[in-house]
Amino acid sequence: CRQSVEFDSFHWSPVVRFEGRPIKVADETTEWNAQTDFSGPAKPVEKRALNPWEKYAQVLLLANELVFVD
Repeated sequence: CRQSVEFDSFHWSPVVRFEGRPIKVADETTEWNAQTDFSGPAKPVEKRALNPWEKYAQVLLLANELVFVD
């Protein structure tokens, strides 16, 4: 919460369960709990360094010079 509990929080934490024929997928999750699965800050994304060609492509796109390349 920020300064008060109005408009920026909720206390409803549903649990969604899949009941039916099992689906063969990589993720075998059949239950989702809002309180444990969808709370907290987002996990940080690992950033990798760009290689020289990726840096060059980024500079071309940002400089709008890609339009004039033959």
